[in-house]
Amino acid sequence: MAQLLIRDVPIKTKQALQMRAIRNGRTQNAEALRILSDALFEEREPWIDMLGRARDAYGGVDLELPARGPARDFSFEE
Repeated sequence: MAQLLIRDVPIKTKQALQMRAIRNGRTQNAEALRILSDALFEEREPWIDMLGRARDAYGGVDLELPARGPARDFSFEE
């Protein structure tokens, strides 16, 4: 397995990691790995759903939709 060294960690951050590890019954290393893994691999809400929630929180949005017609012909030849 690879190793990772993080330098210049503020003392408050180190203490918070230590306390969180104790609360969760893990070593500091295991807790740091869990935090890093969760941050990198957690399933995120699709952006369209986040936009929908934001829209709903502000009471919706009224947009005037442009008129649509049939698609125009397209050719790669000039």
